[in-house]
Amino acid sequence: HKEIKLFGEDRILVNVRNITTEKEIQKLKEVDKIKTNFIANISHELRTPLAAIKAYVETILSMHMSYEEIQEFLNIVHEQSLRLEQLLNDLLDFSQLESGTMRIVVEPSDICDIIERAVSAVQAFAEEKKVKIESECLPTTIECDHRRIEQVIVNLLSNAIKFSDPQKDSKYVRVTVTDEGEKIRIAVEDNGIGIPEDKLDKIFDKFYRVDNELTYAIPGTGLGLAIVKEIVEMHGGEIQVKSEVGQGSIFEITLPKRKNV
Repeated sequence: HKEIKLFGEDRILVNVRNITTEKEIQKLKEVDKIKTNFIANISHELRTPLAAIKAYVETILSMHMSYEEIQEFLNIVHEQSLRLEQLLNDLLDFSQLESGTMRIVVEPSDICDIIERAVSAVQAFAEEKKVKIESECLPTTIECDHRRIEQVIVNLLSNAIKFSDPQKDSKYVRVTVTDEGEKIRIAVEDNGIGIPEDKLDKIFDKFYRVDNELTYAIPGTGLGLAIVKEIVEMHGGEIQVKSEVGQGSIFEITLPKRKNV
């Protein structure tokens, strides 16, 4: 403020700024930047597998190749098509969450069966990355949408494998289920590259990706963990993460055994 003369009398001139509005504008700019980066990233993520599929199919069609060579190329095409399918599924799930149209179908399910199916789904990926998967589970029935909970576990396992530390000789992902009375706790632990402490409160945000020299070349949309969090919360559960760079991460999910949806 400053003092001024007005009509011969001393007055104080106060400059008032709407800080809230400025903060909101800054936040909107940050969100807009994240969305712009997301669109650029998703375009890249779509083009990469499509380009690979196109190139390998054209090679198979245009060249005389042995059965073994064709089989090798078809395996790559299959891997890239699965990558593309996962990307499209993430986009569809995100669209349903944003519009409020995602529904879960609750029925009694054995959590160990869910874990077993999730591990089987990522086993080939783990073997490719030379990551050992361990699981510890006692049969426990919970009320949940088993397909969605399996999706959650697959996502966490895939991330743990994808962000394994290539410098380590022994790489593992461990899934542990603990019975806590009215709830169960599912922990997915790895000894991968870890997550910086200042990023931990952002990793469940939509479109957010941890970008640094260790992760820039690893594909991803920034939607997976946001979808995981939404699905867990739709079941009345919670998800938390603890991590240390260079040591690994632990994602813990708490789910009620009984859920009315």
